[in-house]
Amino acid sequence: MDRGLVAAYLRDGGALLLPSSMSAIMGAVGAEKQGTIGAVQRMIQNLGIAIYTSVAAAIVPAHSVAGTDGLMAGIRQMWNLTAGSILLCIVVFLCFRPRRK
Repeated sequence: MDRGLVAAYLRDGGALLLPSSMSAIMGAVGAEKQGTIGAVQRMIQNLGIAIYTSVAAAIVPAHSVAGTDGLMAGIRQMWNLTAGSILLCIVVFLCFRPRRK
């Protein structure tokens, strides 16, 4: 896959997801707690970035000894891990979301 295409996916996905999720989070709390909630949301986001960067740094080089095909296999494995994590988050959200009355 082309690097530019991957960058476009990440840029556009973030542009679509982050504003709406931040709006939902901030709308769920009062004005007096928005600073705290914003800080917690940013901390969780940074923690996720750090964890996935360290996992990628462990998985991708392990495959790169097999040349370009191995490197692509490592990158595919990271994308599969990311997709699985997103699917898990969606399932957890659907199971534990508050019920409307």
